[in-house]
Amino acid sequence: MLSQIGSLGGKPNPSSDMQALRPVGGYVLKVEGSALAANCPDFNITALSFPGVNLPGDTEPNNVVRMGWNIAPGGGREDATKASLAVEFEQHYLLGGALPAGFEWHLALIDTTGTQHRPITGWFSKDGTAANTGLLLQASYVGIHDYDGTQRIKIFNAQNKVTVASPILAWEFGQNNVAVHKQLNAAGDAYLNLPYYDGDNRMRFGGPGAMTGSVPGSGTYPTIFFAVQPTSPASDSTVLKLYGGTVTGNILGLDVSGAETGNLSTRVYNTNISSGTAHAFGEFRVGGASAGDPYVTFIVPSAAYWNVGVDNSDTDAFVWAFKSASSVAFGTDNKLKLDTSGNITTTGYIDATEISAPAAPAANGARIYAEDNGSGKTRLMVRFASGAAQQIAIEP
Repeated sequence: MLSQIGSLGGKPNPSSDMQALRPVGGYVLKVEGSALAANCPDFNITALSFPGVNLPGDTEPNNVVRMGWNIAPGGGREDATKASLAVEFEQHYLLGGALPAGFEWHLALIDTTGTQHRPITGWFSKDGTAANTGLLLQASYVGIHDYDGTQRIKIFNAQNKVTVASPILAWEFGQNNVAVHKQLNAAGDAYLNLPYYDGDNRMRFGGPGAMTGSVPGSGTYPTIFFAVQPTSPASDSTVLKLYGGTVTGNILGLDVSGAETGNLSTRVYNTNISSGTAHAFGEFRVGGASAGDPYVTFIVPSAAYWNVGVDNSDTDAFVWAFKSASSVAFGTDNKLKLDTSGNITTTGYIDATEISAPAAPAANGARIYAEDNGSGKTRLMVRFASGAAQQIAIEP
């Protein structure tokens, strides 16, 4: 049953049957729930002015119109044993007691325990500024569905799923294999993909990237700026791969540089202490027999350039090449070569310093060394597996 509680005000408008309703006791209109079902609360429209709400920021009262189930004009419930649901419109409210004043609205619930919840709240500043303008959602999650009703995005507070020390905002996306977040580039002419998971379950993003910040100093990795830690990787898995693609020219795959007063280093560390196969090594590889050379370069700028590695074009010998310029090359700048048969070739002399006679070598071996003959002269010796030593030459 519909009951008019508010009194009619103003003069009738000849062009309309509408007349203003003035609240009586805060009530404007009531739909009696008992006419619908025996235990159904009333649906009411209420209006009330709340003076002093905004003091000391503003002396103007806050006027509130509410409409919903089981609501009373003062903000409470008609029947305290039942929940209430209302849409509330506040005409003059100071958010946090600060100007500018604005409109505020809520979707408000008072549950059966008497606790108030406002799943949706909005503020709009009357002067049009951004201050005190916003939207607040209070819910365990917010879902965004397409027109057919299929959920595409779910945003939830992770406290509702796991136990955490503080609230966490989490996003859930369906299987899409596309970038769901994009950001305009610096030039303002293209959007770059922010991280997303593609069809191969790998995280991807568009454009180059940079990580900046400080080493945390605490936590799981207290002295590490960036850590990659796979969960139970299979044998022969690759943890980190840098792929330069196919280009004509050079690629610097990894650059570790800095201006430290101490060491700047890289490390490969196998921490296993019980397995004889727990090795630690580095690998330099080329495409095949007709490709280039795998080698390491040691540089003192404008002074020394050493290439150490395999000369693929010279019977795959292991070569040390030196030059005081960056144009150092195997072959023309060789200083020492060890071929695959164990033969050694050098472009310089071998300098031997006097030592005490070494122990005998293993079977079928010999050791060449320099020693003092006991009279202050240096002699060149060879010791055989039998232990016998033979003089090769002596200082004149």
